[in-house]
Amino acid sequence: MIVLIESPYKAAPLQRVFREIGFEAKIVSTNGRLFDLPFDSFGITRDFKVSSLEPVNAEHFDAIKPDLLNDSVIVCTDADEEGDFIAWTIDLFRKDKKTFRSTFQEFTKEHIRASIDSASIIPSQEPPSLARRLFDRLVGYSSNDGMFLSRTAGALLGAAASHQVPVEKTVQASIHPNGVTFNEEYLSGFGSGVHFEQPQSTQTLPNFAHCLHLAPEIGCTPKEMFDVLQRLYAESDISYFRTESTALNQTAQQTLDRLEFESGFLNLSRAKASPASMAHPGIYSTRYPDSQKDRATRGRRSTGLQDTLRARVFNATVFAMSDPDGKSVLTAYEHGKAYKAAIGEARGDTYSYPMSRFSLDDDIVSGSPRRYPASQTFTLDKESSIALTLIRLGVSHPSSWVSLANRYACFLTQKGTLSERGAEFHQKHKRESPLLLESEISLAIESTLLNPVLPVSDKLKKALALAEIPEKLFGSNLEPSQTPDPEATFTPRSP
Repeated sequence: MIVLIESPYKAAPLQRVFREIGFEAKIVSTNGRLFDLPFDSFGITRDFKVSSLEPVNAEHFDAIKPDLLNDSVIVCTDADEEGDFIAWTIDLFRKDKKTFRSTFQEFTKEHIRASIDSASIIPSQEPPSLARRLFDRLVGYSSNDGMFLSRTAGALLGAAASHQVPVEKTVQASIHPNGVTFNEEYLSGFGSGVHFEQPQSTQTLPNFAHCLHLAPEIGCTPKEMFDVLQRLYAESDISYFRTESTALNQTAQQTLDRLEFESGFLNLSRAKASPASMAHPGIYSTRYPDSQKDRATRGRRSTGLQDTLRARVFNATVFAMSDPDGKSVLTAYEHGKAYKAAIGEARGDTYSYPMSRFSLDDDIVSGSPRRYPASQTFTLDKESSIALTLIRLGVSHPSSWVSLANRYACFLTQKGTLSERGAEFHQKHKRESPLLLESEISLAIESTLLNPVLPVSDKLKKALALAEIPEKLFGSNLEPSQTPDPEATFTPRSP
């Protein structure tokens, strides 16, 4: 049996679970999206249907093609719109071969076994995210400049043109009788404030967005942050399934119980657990940093950034173990001595969910005193500025923040203003699709394109109407420019 997953980093921990449950399968990674619309043609018919798809990476596709055509395949891509799109295109490629779909939200023996047993046939109807791919191609496709003028690019350019891209942030600490709170201020290159809405709710564990906010403090780019999280995950130091979800995660709670045994910290979250306060899917430590297993592997392939982030995640995990009522005191025992850390109000004004250097750092593990600088300012690199802006605007999927930040870096100067190329694309947007410069319009288009009920053609027509782009502009340009190569591309069946 072939099990297809998106990320190659998940292969090793998944293989370990397979061995534990006695499940024989070959794990193959798609490396994200495996098929997409053609690079040098529209791949769309006049009635807004897909005419052809082709491999994103021909070399990788050729390497795994025999596995894709295996008689027994389960596609276990992520449980989101992108995962649905990947699974759908793989099913199209396999044509008459039955293809099953499941998802792995937890890497535990019980969950993996149940997920495999409950695998189902991939539905033939087009996934909601297909309309988003087609819209971006219609609005921004260009074989000359090589970059889409899509919803995300337009909203970013609009923000940069109005000087709302952050270039620095200042974190201020306030000491109160019940603990410490933190407030964060973002400034543009013109000294104007850039407001960021932060999720408060009941979350007790950080997610990927919080890590991107943290990146400037520990001196790394979003890409470096993403890479080090992947390495920590591959080495079983952390887990971060469904990091943007609000569903409960029993696996996280079980991990906290195990950490209590390993570390001597009191897991008070279990004692007063409720649906609102239990451990939440997010990034959490899977083992104590000074455990026997950790000492045996410490130093192997480890970097300073990796150690720093690992310490922050561990302290965020310990925070999740604290008393849900008050979140005021954590206690650690080492050699008969008790160390306490008063954290008081650890939500509200603090963005980091105890990952900031202004919050829990190394004091819980070592017992060292904490120091809170009253104020400290960090300069943001262009990639961080873009990633944070995309988070604020909410017009792209979280998995895209890193790649889009790198792709759009040429749009901005170090001061957060439009570069020469950014200004050129901004003018092009103003001529061809000016409404996409408004994030509110982009959000409305995003909601329309991801509507699971409407047919793809109807969604595209509604989205084009929101952007005030006449359909007739595309009437003569939608036929493929070349005949698809059957060895490299395929024609999907009608839904």
